Amino acid sequence: SQADLRQFLHFVWGRSRLPPEGSDKWGGGFKLSKAARTDMLPLAHTCFFQLELPEYATEELMRDRVLFAINNCRSMLLA
Repeated sequence: SQADLRQFLHFVWGRSRLPPEGSDKWGGGFKLSKAARTDMLPLAHTCFFQLELPEYATEELMRDRVLFAINNCRSMLLA
């Protein structure tokens, strides 16, 4: 859903909207990396627009963990 996409952006980038096309704020773009462990939730590095995603056993498990993380795991709150 659109709400999930906004939550995902906020989780991985600390913002709820993408920068304009061609903006220097894109940096190197979105980066997805494989997490070292499979027993953890996805881990975001907002300064680098990066997501460490464990290699989950099923796509359904991955979806559940990503949705849980984007909706419940926040350490940075923006006003």
